Amino acid sequence: MGRKIVLFIRTFSKYGGVENFCYRFYHFLVEKGYEVKVVCGENKTDIKNDSVIEFGLWRPGRFLKTFSYYLKASKIAKNNDNSLNIALTKVNFCHVIRSGSGSHLDFLINSLRGYRGYSKLKKIIKRLFSPVNYLTVFIEKKMYRDNPNLKLVVFQSNMAKKEFLNRYNLTNLNYKIIPNSVNKNIFKLMYDDYNSFYEKYSLSKDKIYVGFAASNFELKGLIYLIDAIKYLPDNVELLIAGNRNPKKYIEKAKKLKIEDRVHFLGKVENMNDFYNVLNVFCLPTFYDTCANVVLESLAAGTPVITTTNNGAQDFVLDGKNGFLLSVDELSGAKLADLIVKAIKINKYDVIRYSRLYTDGEIFNQYLEGIKGII
Repeated sequence: MGRKIVLFIRTFSKYGGVENFCYRFYHFLVEKGYEVKVVCGENKTDIKNDSVIEFGLWRPGRFLKTFSYYLKASKIAKNNDNSLNIALTKVNFCHVIRSGSGSHLDFLINSLRGYRGYSKLKKIIKRLFSPVNYLTVFIEKKMYRDNPNLKLVVFQSNMAKKEFLNRYNLTNLNYKIIPNSVNKNIFKLMYDDYNSFYEKYSLSKDKIYVGFAASNFELKGLIYLIDAIKYLPDNVELLIAGNRNPKKYIEKAKKLKIEDRVHFLGKVENMNDFYNVLNVFCLPTFYDTCANVVLESLAAGTPVITTTNNGAQDFVLDGKNGFLLSVDELSGAKLADLIVKAIKINKYDVIRYSRLYTDGEIFNQYLEGIKGII
């Protein structure tokens, strides 16, 4: 079957974004018959055998965790001549890098546009005095510029690709764009009329629902979406999923006299039910490498509105399954105009025009990419 495959991940877990990706990819490779090892700082999975190398992390804080993993894992990768090393986190000397995010500097710069006033100033100061930001940029340069073993980089989106190529002047880089997958067994259009979500949250089928889901309300542009509701008819309401403190957003809704049309649901357990009650899902984000909520919404047949600062724009066909706008034109009025248009898109057309990928399809693309290296 060829060389052993080693996956490098700081925390090996069933939960989280890249952590869960690593867990699923590990099982896919094992089922395909490959010899696979995982090199991690922390193992939080049920896999407790010699296929997982766990060496611990320095503490406290993100800086020490990141730095200790980088030093220890890079040493292992550098001396691992008989295996194919795949970096799913910040580590040098791997043959393949999966870039799970965009360039860190581009994130720091572009994401600031989502903050306002004192909140923005506080964020700038915090980032300037956070050593992990400088460390992350240093490691990225090492991984992409000073890595003699590098054979392939996998980007999640065209946006991430452009950021890295431009930021680090990577002219001769061998790369592939392989997007995130979506679980179509979980996220799908509900063809019957019954959805318990209506009862659980006392919703009405006579209303038109616009949805939003995020863990960072500021970065994802919620303030603009609340502003958009005031431009729309009274039967249009906003449903917000996410376990963040909504106090200032509730005050914003009260100031606009639309507080009875803006509903904070907190953490939503069944997101497919959530997507299926929506007429349109809106994520006016200032930065996202590839927001999974966009893919999930499309899989459920719900049209999407998002920005061109979201790598998931690759999946949105303007006017077919949703709409795109730039952050430069982002406003409540502009969002309201697009919401009116998106509501008219048929859910079956959303399914028809959305080319989404399963785990199997995505992981096979990875195998195809590393076939010549392994």
